[in-house]
Amino acid sequence: MSSLSVKRQRANTNGEKAVPSNSRDDYQKIIATFDASTLRDLLLAAATQSSQVAAQVVARQNDIVDAEKTKVIDFDHFSKGVWHEMARGGGSSGSRQYRLGLEVSVTVEETIAKIKEQSPSHSSFGTKKSALVTLRKIAKTIVLSGNDTMGHEVINQLYQDGEPLDKAMHYVVDGMSEDERNEMRSDQEWVDKVKELVELGRNHDMYETLDQLLEKLGVEVGGDRIQNPEMDIGTVQRTTSVKQARKIPPASTSNDYSGLLAKLAARIIYPSPLPSQNDLPVFILNGAAFPDAKTTDYDALLPYVLSRLPDDEELIGGHGYEVVFFAGAGGSAATQTKKGKPNWQWFMQAYHILSRVKRKKLQKLYIVHDKSFIRVLIEFFASVVSPKFRKKIINVSTLSGLALQIPIEDLLIPPSAYLADRRKSAAIYAPYASGRRAFGVQNALPLSADGSVRLPRVLRETTNFIIMDDNIKAEGIFRVSARAQTVEILREAYDRGQKFVVWKEINTVLASSYYREGIGHVWVEELDQAEGYELHVAAVLIKLWYKELKEPIVPSSSYQGLEKYYGSPDVSLEVPQLSAMLSTDDEWSPIRSKTSRQILKMHLLPLLSRVATFQDWNQMTPENLAVCFAPSLLCGPDPIEDLKMSTIVRRILVAMIVHWESDLAPLFGTSFETFEDLLRLPEAAEDREDPLEEARMKYSDEAQSVGITLLDNDDSDEETETQPALPPRPRAATIISGIPDEPNLFDVGVISRTNPVNLGLSNAISPVRRKPSPFDNTPLNGMSHIDNSNLTETSPSDAGPLNSTSPVRRKPAPALLPLPRYSSIISDRPSLLQGIQYSNTVPIEGNDFEEEREMNDADSLPLYEEQVQIYNGLTRPPPSPLPVAEPSIQRKPLPKPATWG
Repeated sequence: MSSLSVKRQRANTNGEKAVPSNSRDDYQKIIATFDASTLRDLLLAAATQSSQVAAQVVARQNDIVDAEKTKVIDFDHFSKGVWHEMARGGGSSGSRQYRLGLEVSVTVEETIAKIKEQSPSHSSFGTKKSALVTLRKIAKTIVLSGNDTMGHEVINQLYQDGEPLDKAMHYVVDGMSEDERNEMRSDQEWVDKVKELVELGRNHDMYETLDQLLEKLGVEVGGDRIQNPEMDIGTVQRTTSVKQARKIPPASTSNDYSGLLAKLAARIIYPSPLPSQNDLPVFILNGAAFPDAKTTDYDALLPYVLSRLPDDEELIGGHGYEVVFFAGAGGSAATQTKKGKPNWQWFMQAYHILSRVKRKKLQKLYIVHDKSFIRVLIEFFASVVSPKFRKKIINVSTLSGLALQIPIEDLLIPPSAYLADRRKSAAIYAPYASGRRAFGVQNALPLSADGSVRLPRVLRETTNFIIMDDNIKAEGIFRVSARAQTVEILREAYDRGQKFVVWKEINTVLASSYYREGIGHVWVEELDQAEGYELHVAAVLIKLWYKELKEPIVPSSSYQGLEKYYGSPDVSLEVPQLSAMLSTDDEWSPIRSKTSRQILKMHLLPLLSRVATFQDWNQMTPENLAVCFAPSLLCGPDPIEDLKMSTIVRRILVAMIVHWESDLAPLFGTSFETFEDLLRLPEAAEDREDPLEEARMKYSDEAQSVGITLLDNDDSDEETETQPALPPRPRAATIISGIPDEPNLFDVGVISRTNPVNLGLSNAISPVRRKPSPFDNTPLNGMSHIDNSNLTETSPSDAGPLNSTSPVRRKPAPALLPLPRYSSIISDRPSLLQGIQYSNTVPIEGNDFEEEREMNDADSLPLYEEQVQIYNGLTRPPPSPLPVAEPSIQRKPLPKPATWG
């Protein structure tokens, strides 16, 4: 036979029987190297290609099924094993039970998987019934152990990614035939125990699908529930209260619906308009909004509060949600009334009522301004209820601490939280947000995206709130003061760029909107009116904005001109004069800044004219408005001058308000409709918020320079050559006992023989830079007088001589004026630094010798100092004895303390 025929026979391409190339043992060795998946694939391929192999596979399957139908597997030992595992944590600490819960949950999950695997559809009815009975026992063991730490952790682990017990029981029932289901339904004892298991599982939101399991078996479930006779009294009471509190609040059309409770719930918890950085919904829980427990039924309030959270259907398809809990009470300590808060049992009840989906999908819980009661409650939750829940909690003491976790400028923070934060911190710092945006900025009128000027956000929102129909008629606008702490909070919020500020006054509410890319317009929809800022706060904030302008509307440089031309009350202010003051082309206007004139025309005069229109209701005449605003338009260095000029400014402002709407506004081509257009929300998203001013601009304009600034008079564009740094001054070494050593910290620097001014202490005395002495009075060449003509501008602590080429004249060093009428006395007392003795020469500072000529004349004065020899030896002379101290004043001795018998 040819080699080609042999290959064809081996490939079985010609239909003939292939000749094996290996023996049976060789095939066994080859098959032993295959895994189960490979063997299944080979067997499937062989069964589809060969009818004989397929018949053998079917026959083998029938044999297995027949064997399984006749075999009954008892799973009861699995339930006993789970019971022993769940009892391991008895008497252990909470942390040890938590660790054991992780181990036991793995064991229980493996047990459930084994029972499910050994109970296929072709198994016997006895095996399936044993599986259902055993799974029910395991489920009851787990739910009865759910009150301790280990049992709770087992439940959390088992139901983290699904419901293994429920699914295993459904798997067994789905594999039953109709006759087997009828026979299982006839076991009334098992059916009653399953109903009992359903009731037990409601406390932990477990086994919710077992009702459907009974319906598959044909059991009528209905609304009947069997209470567990083995439950203790406390468990029954808790179950009853939980069942009552699980009821959702009645519909708004129902007679049982309480509008008061719904309003309280809206104050307690509400959604923040913008999602978190992880694109999760954020809910604000306001602790200051909890009503008094003595007058409120908290059990009836609980379903209204929990209904504010997202539904389970929303959370199942999403990623979760976050909660920010402001635990502090708002208001000052003087005005705050003590209210009864809900006890810890109410919080425990709320936690148990929450569905497992809500508890699991809660990603973060930020607790701000926590108190001792809150901390104790959290630790109780961590040790008893849920150790995993503790990992989701982040405690911060202030809003500045919260800003390090999440961007607080995106939150809708209630005013009570700001007031509570003021008792812990004087200011709020938010990274990349805090700074100057609205008050005291360089550009009072920011630029829009199209290059035109616009009103800042703080003026836009506060003015819109003031000119509302109900608010503009309020009596005393701009005259009634507001709480200073609230004004400071809002000032800081607008400078920080807080996106949502809610204004409210009785039934009038103005909530700011924000545009977020990908979401569109975001509005504040659900918020109780109590969590807002009132009308008079908005009015005070406008006056504060004008007062904080970098350049006041009427600068101090205009005071002289105003007093000269408009100081007399007999001077009439007509429209031509007023229009000249407001015109941007008039160079002689007392309002020097063109930006200030633009602010008056764009905002202040239209606003005050509108308010004065309703003076019959608000009692704010042009004179009253001028009295309120004149101090904010003046900010000179002398308050007395400001007070004098305020009378003139009031007269000018009254005339402008009176003539604005009828005469001045048409001259400048504006009207109230134009004013309303400026107050509308900008179309461009980048114009909704004011730009953050750079920090360096603040220091460059406000900080005062210290020292002498050298200016170059040459205006050429050539770069100035930088002078190289001087080398460090060498430090003198001392010689102690004839041995050179490192400079001692208390040694005197070696006196330079070439430069007599470099006589001073070494810098090694102290590493701290100190102000140098104005003169050097070390004796030189036997005389203590120093010729000023030989001095250069150096000091022992300087790095080197100053630049002597500077054209700036400096004040010479003060001279040494000796005492001509008295003989010079050299003190015998050694100084603290041995080797130096000082004469009693007196330095003269002041204006007596400001000119260099006078200083040189002082050098010709007679000298009366005695010569003092300079010590240059290698060994130190013995120190002079200290002078005897003068006798002190004799005082009466203190009385002796009385002795106690």
